[in-house]
Amino acid sequence: MESSWTCAATAPTAAVAAIWCSMLEENNVPCVVLNQQDSSYLSFGAIQVMVPKDLLMKAKTLIDQIQNT
Repeated sequence: MESSWTCAATAPTAAVAAIWCSMLEENNVPCVVLNQQDSSYLSFGAIQVMVPKDLLMKAKTLIDQIQNT
């Protein structure tokens, strides 16, 4: 079964992912933070911000805007 969600960005920390997700939701882009970091070794694994595939470009644009400010 194919997922209707895709990764919009990989965050460096869980806090950054939460900020991005909050900003996306304020702009009517639903999102989920998928934290696959190892609990013992935080340098292993990814923290991905997932969005519906049809909103991927909007999400990437918004995340780029917040990163450039």
